[in-house]
Amino acid sequence: MAYRTVSTAAVLVIAGMIPAHLLSFERCERYKRRHEPDAARTTSEIRAETMRKWQAEWANESNGRWTRRLIQDINSWRGRNRGSVDFHMTQLLSNHGYFGEYLRRIGKLDAATCVDCQQPVENTSFSFAADGGTTASAVFGAGRGLVPRQHCAQHVEETE
Repeated sequence: MAYRTVSTAAVLVIAGMIPAHLLSFERCERYKRRHEPDAARTTSEIRAETMRKWQAEWANESNGRWTRRLIQDINSWRGRNRGSVDFHMTQLLSNHGYFGEYLRRIGKLDAATCVDCQQPVENTSFSFAADGGTTASAVFGAGRGLVPRQHCAQHVEETE
């Protein structure tokens, strides 16, 4: 769940959903190449091209800068085998939502304080940690700091 102010590009990346125009491209290509002998190879080549196009679009997207800072490689994000995207994770990854700084910025709060503990909030990561760390621990591993770049790199690591 995210505020409606989150960019479409960022929401699609967070959800791991290929944009409709790229799915359309992919289906057209599969139709054009439907008579090729190795259908499985053809399908995987077309998907790889779709993912390259999506990655290029994401790299050049002007919106969703916070999300792009956290999720730079769409293939790694989609291929992760750890953690899930829930209410809190979506809000952390989009930097929109039930966080004091964002609510102050859109005029819903007078001060950027944590909505739970009323302490000053420096950034989204601090607010996210205020839930007791249970969500962060489940997704990123116990005792890990919530530094954005490290944070998401840990999320896409394979579990041992």
